[in-house]
Amino acid sequence: MIEAQSPGVKRVARNRPLRMFPCESSLCKLFGYDPSSLEMFVEFKDGSTWVYRGVTEEQFHGFITAPSKGKYLRAEIWGKHESEKM
Repeated sequence: MIEAQSPGVKRVARNRPLRMFPCESSLCKLFGYDPSSLEMFVEFKDGSTWVYRGVTEEQFHGFITAPSKGKYLRAEIWGKHESEKM
């Protein structure tokens, strides 16, 4: 497991450390993924962090390679996965 004090690591659900990566987007600031729980985490520019559950590795790969992260979130994640504001 990655140490919680490493750069780019945030404490997320159930106080687990998770590596978060910068997001080149006008909508989101950071993102991360836990393949063991199929949870994707997104920190938005407004400072809120959301977890999306049941996101497959293929969907996560689609998100990170999408030319527009916001469009991908709207089309493939929002409303299709259980979500919770952290």
